[in-house]
Amino acid sequence: MVDSNDTAVIKKKKNNKPEYVLVDYNALVKNEQAETIMANQASVDEVASSVLSRHLEAFKELAK
Repeated sequence: MVDSNDTAVIKKKKNNKPEYVLVDYNALVKNEQAETIMANQASVDEVASSVLSRHLEAFKELAK
């Protein structure tokens, strides 16, 4: 199941609730890298927004 879906959920026999998750290692690493890139991009966007808002008048003057 993990080979075909990258994950498998193992449920408790008693109540059929999820107890464990098996994840393909390469899929996990790839997902973590994608999350890191998105987090880094969010940080860049926050900094850019902060700089623009603090210096908006200067940027408007430069745009003329």
